[in-house]
Amino acid sequence: MKHINAKFKATLVHTLLSLTAFSIVLYYMLTQWFPNPFFAAEGGWQALKIVLFVDIVLGPFLTFLVFSPLKSKKAICFDLTCIAIVQVIAFSWGVKQAYNAQVIGISYLVHNKTFYPIKLIDAKKQDLNPDVFFDLDKQNTPSVLYSTRPPEGDYDAYTESIIATYHGIQEHTQLKLLSSFQQAPIDIDNLAINGTPQEKEAIKIWNQKTTDKFIFARYKGSFSIGILVFNENLKPVDFIELKNNQK
Repeated sequence: MKHINAKFKATLVHTLLSLTAFSIVLYYMLTQWFPNPFFAAEGGWQALKIVLFVDIVLGPFLTFLVFSPLKSKKAICFDLTCIAIVQVIAFSWGVKQAYNAQVIGISYLVHNKTFYPIKLIDAKKQDLNPDVFFDLDKQNTPSVLYSTRPPEGDYDAYTESIIATYHGIQEHTQLKLLSSFQQAPIDIDNLAINGTPQEKEAIKIWNQKTTDKFIFARYKGSFSIGILVFNENLKPVDFIELKNNQK
């Protein structure tokens, strides 16, 4: 019985330490990296499940398996150190991926009437300080921007855009193509009026909880497709996920 109690005690301590680290990361994900509604729109729950498994389940479970008060202190320290190293490496990798995937802006691609995310990794690909994206729209964080293709006849700009796309810098993230709605406003295709029957039905259900006026636009994230809901000041306030048969 003492042997089992010692195992549970060691596992509990490990779990509490893991929960502390997990809570800190969760706070940053929810408030800084993927503020509402982008945690849902960018598949935050999927990423969180991976981090949760590695940090809260796998690490403490390994501790429960290998810990034994019958072992020497040297052996116990060696076992727990190996588990900690593996867990820290896996956890750090997951946190780094989430950090680089944080949403610093969204871009409305005018030619296909859809919003896409601009992530920190997109700024790094262009060797840009992410502040340049924030500076384009000081009213919203993340920034709400739109992207237009180079004007006809501007072959240099058009070629430059194509080359950037070839190197993995997607069209909606290219700084030279971006503008803010405040500086040069354009109309967003409101899905409440021009959406598909499935989109209109999803909007109708969402509207049952409010009488205020909102703008509904398509959004294609990394892990989900749906509808972004904007207030009259063009601030994103919610996300309606669409299932596969609604894309």
